[in-house]
Amino acid sequence: MRARIFLLLAIVLAMVTAYSVYTYLETVQKKALQVKDLQTVYIANRDIPQGTRIVSDMISKEQIPQAYIHSKALKSKKKSSGA
Repeated sequence: MRARIFLLLAIVLAMVTAYSVYTYLETVQKKALQVKDLQTVYIANRDIPQGTRIVSDMISKEQIPQAYIHSKALKSKKKSSGA
């Protein structure tokens, strides 16, 4: 009888924990999707050796929150060509 009580208690606590984690992760996801200060930056799709002429298939656009953009980040495709 005592083992059944502990088993039932363990199941109930596991369900409460699972629900709590699910709710927390959903809240974090909603906050992450509400970021408003997004800016377009260009990132390299692969390693680009120094001195290589950059063509459009080497870089791609990404939307990143302004707070996380490095001051030397590539914000224009024109600057990627070295012009």
